[in-house]
Amino acid sequence: MVSRLNMLILMQNDLDAAVAFYQSMGLKLLFQLPGRWAECALADGAKIGLCPTSEKLEGKRRTGFVFEVEDLNVLYEKTKESAEFINEPTEREHGVIASVSDPSGNIIELYQPMPEKIQEMMRKQQEACQNCPNSCQAHSDGDEKKSASDDSNAEG
Repeated sequence: MVSRLNMLILMQNDLDAAVAFYQSMGLKLLFQLPGRWAECALADGAKIGLCPTSEKLEGKRRTGFVFEVEDLNVLYEKTKESAEFINEPTEREHGVIASVSDPSGNIIELYQPMPEKIQEMMRKQQEACQNCPNSCQAHSDGDEKKSASDDSNAEG
């Protein structure tokens, strides 16, 4: 039985450039075997393996990796000259997000959660639900069942 995620591995054309990139993003280098392998860790202990390959990695590839950062705008300003950002930090309803490509074209999402914005969004949704139960998705399924039940009782 699987108990936990041990590591995520990213293929790299230039191991040294990849190590420098991930260190600039704040990951800690655990160890590096020159030309063979490197492991980095996030603050919470999650590990990223960097595996060199001679296969030409062409184009950009979305990895699905999302790294949480404390202050995305600070990280962006600190690394924008040395890192290839796909887009600048953008504020969304739940936080700030940006995409960055590592030296081999692996795209990583950087995310700064904004709990206060998430709480406000949820509060507004709950208010809307309370003020308009007939149009609220959370209530409409129950209302439809109730109305179908009422119709069958009326026919009986």
